[in-house]
Amino acid sequence: MTAQELARQLELTDVGKLVFMFEGAHLGSEDMAENEVDGIAYLLTDRQILPFGYPFLLSPLPFSTRLHDDLYTLIQTEYLNKRNPIYITEKGSQWVSTILQQHGYNLDTLNSLAQNIKELLTEYRRHAFELIYTAMTF
Repeated sequence: MTAQELARQLELTDVGKLVFMFEGAHLGSEDMAENEVDGIAYLLTDRQILPFGYPFLLSPLPFSTRLHDDLYTLIQTEYLNKRNPIYITEKGSQWVSTILQQHGYNLDTLNSLAQNIKELLTEYRRHAFELIYTAMTF
């Protein structure tokens, strides 16, 4: 099952998708700096891996005020920790596990998301501007 199908089946809001995104990064043993979050969320949306509904300003890299509002809410409610890099807390991971279990899934369901995030972060760190420009023009 793809992350997109899972998000639709679980009826995740953008806030829930952010928590899942950070859990995917954690499962892929990746850290995500605050300045990478918008770009990764944008690329996950563009590639239909985990589509977010955030409006992104492209100047030159993606930025979403709503995404950051949600990010800070998740930090204040302790689902994420705002050390740089930002990472998912035990509370956030437990929430993901609970949601998955309620629908008959386990964390292995997120392996493809974890792999996608790992690959996107690698690409993003090497060629952020080129990657975003390509996504915008096709």
